[in-house]
This record gives sequence, C-alpha cells and structure tokens, in this order.
Amino acid sequence: MKILVVDDSDDAQKIIKHYIEKAGDHTTIPATSAAEAYRYLGINGESQNCPSIDILLLDVVLEDDSGLHVCKTIKADPRYSDLPILIMTSDHSSETLEEAFQSGAMDFIQKPLRKAELLARINSALQIKQEMDQRKQREQELLKSSRELKIANEVLQNLFTIDPLTSINNRGHFDMVYDQEWKRAKREKLPLCLVILDVDFFKLYNDTYGHQAGDNCLIRVADAISSSLHRAGDFAARYGGEEFVVLLPYTNLEGGKIVAEEIRQAILDLKIEHVKSMVSPIISISAGVCSLVPTNEISPEKLISQADMALYFAKKSGRNQVQQCDALPDGFSIT
Repeated sequence: MKILVVDDSDDAQKIIKHYIEKAGDHTTIPATSAAEAYRYLGINGESQNCPSIDILLLDVVLEDDSGLHVCKTIKADPRYSDLPILIMTSDHSSETLEEAFQSGAMDFIQKPLRKAELLARINSALQIKQEMDQRKQREQELLKSSRELKIANEVLQNLFTIDPLTSINNRGHFDMVYDQEWKRAKREKLPLCLVILDVDFFKLYNDTYGHQAGDNCLIRVADAISSSLHRAGDFAARYGGEEFVVLLPYTNLEGGKIVAEEIRQAILDLKIEHVKSMVSPIISISAGVCSLVPTNEISPEKLISQADMALYFAKKSGRNQVQQCDALPDGFSIT
C-alpha cells in the first residue's frame, strides 16, 4: 500500500514513516507542502501524472496552504474522489472536525501522534477503500454484463426479425408491424398501402446462373427496395422466396403506385443480366398495389389479398409492371 504523507514537519514525517513501515507492507511517500503534494498528484496543472495512492495523510496546518483547503482541492479532482484522506490535527474542537469531514476527509488522527491510533485509523481506512474498490469492480462487472446482455439481445432480436440472406425484415417481423399499422390506421382513419412484388422468372434465373448467383440477385434487389423508401415509417420485408412486401402508412393508392414504380425502375437500373427472362434481358419485377382505410367491417387480410391479386394481374398482363387493385377487371380472380 502507498501512503502519501503531507506534513511540513521533518519529525512528524520520520515518526509516521517509522510507525507505518515497521507495521506492515506499506510505503510512505513524503510531501512537505501543498505544492509538493499537488505536483506529485498532478493537480492544478502541476503534472500529468496520476500515481496510484491508497491513502493520504494530511496535516491540517501547512506553511503554504490550509490542510482543509488542500483536502477539498484533491477531492474535487475526479481521479481522487474516492481517495481516503485522513486529517492529522492537534485541534480537537468539534468545529475543526466538522470542517474536516465537510472538506471530504474520511477520518482524523489526533496529534501528537500515537502509534496504536495511527495504525488503527490507517487499517480502518484501508479496509473501507478495499470495500469501495470491490464495489466499483462489481459495478464495472455488472455494467459489462449489462452491455454484453444488450448486445446478445440485439443479436437475438435480429434472428427473429431480420432475413438472414437479404438483411432486411423477415416475414415474421412484417406480420407484427402489419398488425400494428393496421390498428393505428383504423384508429386514425387514415389509409394504409401495401405493395407486393415478385422477381420475374426467378426460377429460370436460378436454373441458368446457379443458386449462389440467385442469392446475390435477391440481396441486390432487397437493397434497391430499401433504398427506394424515403420515409421513416415505410417498411420493407422479404415475404418469402423471391417475393417482397412494402408497407406504406398514410399512403393512398396513387402514392403507393409511385413508390412501386420507383422500386421497379431501381431494380431495372441494377442491370442484372437475365438471358432466359421472357420479358426483359435484365432482372425485372412485377408489383401489385392496394390501399384502403381500415374499418371494423374490413379484415386485415383484405388488403393483403387485394395487393396479391393486383400482383397476379401484373404477371398475367405481361410482367415488368405495376398494377393497382382498382384496375382489376370485373370478376378477375386468382385461379
């Protein structure tokens, strides 16, 4: 243990050194003035050092400063806020002792010094410091565990919400968000728009270029979809296989078609070769759009089924296009 002794009396320094170092594995470091103590501790710009000190013994009367002011100055430094400081004083008045504690001292030692009291006070302060250090260590360990738990929870959350291939939201996350947005749109009496899109002739692409190329294609398509969404509440997910969905809160049919067309063009701009496509020499998509204002009389499934039917109509109409649910011919159905 290292004990910094701040006392301008040579005799006091010798006595303290003799008592402490003979009693155990402790080392005393003498400082004969406040300035010397500040310099050693790196306070007030005296030094950049931050030495390891276990206890500070501080005389209440110094030639260049008041010991109580020195105590307050040292405790104000965040590096030494937990440093045990023991005030040594021959003034046993309650006022002086009260000022000592208000300045940040942990305890006091009466002068003239008595070996038994000096060692008892030091040992008591060391025990308290060890308990404080152990507490701080436990707090650090708890903080580290908390951070690790947070990271683990985020990883676990991603496993449940993120599609592992494309890194956008998965079907399960879409189902949850769709339910929330449906209820909110019904409560606020505002439109909710859904776009369902499908990569044209994707099976032929896989058969021609291989599944690795197919996976890379889906990753790039997912990125293009995500990049086409500009509002914080817009939500894209992989619905399954080569099918994706985009949920657009507070969006009418016209607004939804604009977004769907932007997505279709963004995917064409990828210029991913598809020589076996029957509609385009590059990867393209077909999309169906539907928007409605949810009510108690309309089930959440209707928006999905109508958007799906519009997608089917886009495929039947030649693919590489966007169709909206209000454009479906009378009696049109998925057969």
